[in-house]
Amino acid sequence: MIKSSRYDVDVDVGAAGDGDHRGYVKHTTVMTMKMKTDMISYDSMMSAKMVVSWALIAGIMVIVAIVKKLPYPYRAILDAGVCAGLSWGMGATVFIYAKSVTTGKAPEIDPCLPQEP
Repeated sequence: MIKSSRYDVDVDVGAAGDGDHRGYVKHTTVMTMKMKTDMISYDSMMSAKMVVSWALIAGIMVIVAIVKKLPYPYRAILDAGVCAGLSWGMGATVFIYAKSVTTGKAPEIDPCLPQEP
């Protein structure tokens, strides 16, 4: 057994017994959640920003749970609104891309996030 330094998991080399020595990692639920938070950079955030981010995720989960319990006509109306909004965003993105390809100029809108003061 080899200990991984980043996530404290055991790596078992050649445990299959069939000569396979590539090794594999036994994933746990806690390790999977830790990896997901690492991927979205929650481990390197400042504390106030982390609280806001976790509150946003919790809020989205609550909204999803509430929407799942809505009766038939209201949930369908809400789903149609979500589809319309996503279609509008994709259409706007394709329009801006097509406009920049045909004119040969980049859009005047700055795609970068605002700089911190």
